[in-house]
This record gives sequence, structure tokens and C-alpha cells, in this order.
Amino acid sequence: MLRWRTCVVTGAGGGAGREVAVRLGRVGAGVLCVDPDPAAAERTAAEVRRSRVAAWSWQADPGDPGDRRLLAARVEDLGGAHALVLTGGDPEASADLARHLGCGTAVSCSDPARVVACVEGAGAGVAVRVTAAGPPDPDRAGSADTSR
Repeated sequence: MLRWRTCVVTGAGGGAGREVAVRLGRVGAGVLCVDPDPAAAERTAAEVRRSRVAAWSWQADPGDPGDRRLLAARVEDLGGAHALVLTGGDPEASADLARHLGCGTAVSCSDPARVVACVEGAGAGVAVRVTAAGPPDPDRAGSADTSR
């Protein structure tokens, strides 16, 4: 049960991160919506608040070490996090953020709709990494943009 628990969602400004944040709010979790775009983070936090739970927006790029430290301090100010949900970004930076927040358990989930179950099933101190669902784009697989 996630009622009255605080969850941190990175990439919450759109896509899978936004979907996860809203779903967590619907089951009663407070959500810290983290995104490099402060307006996008706030839009998601406002949508989470419609579920009558606490939600905060926080501008941060989890790929930036300084931002990770500031985010960890903000989470501490909120009393800690029950779960960290990582959507996108560099896996190494994500692991570093999980360490900063004291998450000892890591779980991968390819379906944003199942993240709530992953978080509930794993208990406190879990870091859930949402990976891309569906088949890879064959036109982009193994390619790099060399036009620059």
C-alpha cells in the first residue's frame, strides 16, 4: 500500500514518467515530479494533486551530479522516499541517484502501467527503472547520428 508514502519520479514531465507519477498519485502516494523542464514537472504535479495527494515539482537533470545532490537534499527535506522511479536517462547516473537516496533494491519494469505493482511488491527503498517497452526501432538500432 502506497498511501501516505512519497515516491520520486524522474522524467515526470512527459511520457512514461508522467504516466507513472499520475498512477502513483491515484493509489495515494505523494509524488515528487522531477524533470529538467520545470513547467512540465509542475504540470504533472498539478495533475497528481487532482487525486487529492501531495505532489511537488522539482527541476533537475538526474544526469548532472550537482542536480543529483540537490535532489537528494530535497528528498531528505520531504522525509525520505519510499521509492525512486527512473524513466530514461543514463543507467550509471540513475544508479548513482539511487545510492544518494538510499535505495538498496533495484527492479526493472518495461510497462509503466505495472510500476505501481512493482513498487508495492518490492517494499521501501526500491529503485524501479522503467525501460522502453515494445520492439526496438529497426531504423535506429545500432545507429548513431554522424551528420554533425
